[in-house]
Amino acid sequence: MGVFSQVFTLRETKGDSLSYVGVLRTDHQPVTLTAFEQLADVTYDLITKGKHDIRFPVRQLRLAVTEAAKWFMGTSDTPLGSIHHSTLGPYFSSISVTSLRARLTSLVNQLLEAPADHTRAGEIIHNIETWADQIYVSQKELLLLAVQKQSPFSYDVITWVIGISELLNALSNALACPQHLEDKLRRHAVWLVSTLSWLPDDRESVIFAESYSITENLFEAASSGYQRECREFYDACKQLLLGWARKGGRYETGWGILETAINGLVALAIREGTPAAATVLKTEFRKMLAGEGAPPPDLRVSGATSLVRSANEFRHPDRMTLSKIEYALAQLDQTAVRTLILEMAEILAPNPPAQPQPGNGDPE
Repeated sequence: MGVFSQVFTLRETKGDSLSYVGVLRTDHQPVTLTAFEQLADVTYDLITKGKHDIRFPVRQLRLAVTEAAKWFMGTSDTPLGSIHHSTLGPYFSSISVTSLRARLTSLVNQLLEAPADHTRAGEIIHNIETWADQIYVSQKELLLLAVQKQSPFSYDVITWVIGISELLNALSNALACPQHLEDKLRRHAVWLVSTLSWLPDDRESVIFAESYSITENLFEAASSGYQRECREFYDACKQLLLGWARKGGRYETGWGILETAINGLVALAIREGTPAAATVLKTEFRKMLAGEGAPPPDLRVSGATSLVRSANEFRHPDRMTLSKIEYALAQLDQTAVRTLILEMAEILAPNPPAQPQPGNGDPE
């Protein structure tokens, strides 16, 4: 595309320090990095210092962020030492302690400590709700573009979507949250996390997305929603996890997406602690398998075989594991875990090849 530049200017007339001028150049990465640092700064200032109706500057700022990110993703990148990742990081990183998400996390933690009658806390929560309104639209664009370009920035988009959703849910439970904003914050969280349903379902895209732990991230998001008693968000994440099991289960990916997602859904159902939860899971699973784009017969058999092997696996609650799904399963009643996993395997592929039974509760 050659050299291009874009100048964004935002000014707040009430005197708060909300002015920004940035020049973005595809041939000048340090300038672009500075621009995204300033975009993150002005966003944070707008949320924490903005008064009255901030809807218009929020929309202008979001447009600036989205267009700049899309343009920069048009530049070449490498998997190792990703320029996309480092340059867009000030706004989108989930790792940096100085990124916008990190600063918002700290802010939300402070707001959660505020009493119910804290006027300024209520105003800031209102600003966050305004900022989050319709944010899913731009995030969907960035997600699809990042995956299309196989950019390492995909990791940032995925974890940002889930992390910001969790912050919105947490904020909805704050004592200082005005009652009329509680449902709005939770609705924004549902819409935002639901952008992950738009992940492409071709084999290459599925393998690429799973390299950034989509299955584990969806499970973690569902767990967070359950703990915060955000039922609509929790149900949405379970549907996303089931949908990802369908997409991943259509291909031999090497990631074991189908059986890992099923194990995650089993853990969630057992954690609910009611027979109805397991019944609903099995019903939804049968419906998925009967629908369009379900896993083919041969992969159902291999998936069921893996599930039987998983059901018979010894899980000690103190065992070290990097998988949050495996850790969750290890903390639950092992008889219930084994029973439900075997039932899911039977639904997936009746009579899969037999696997050895665990012996006397001891690991093999």
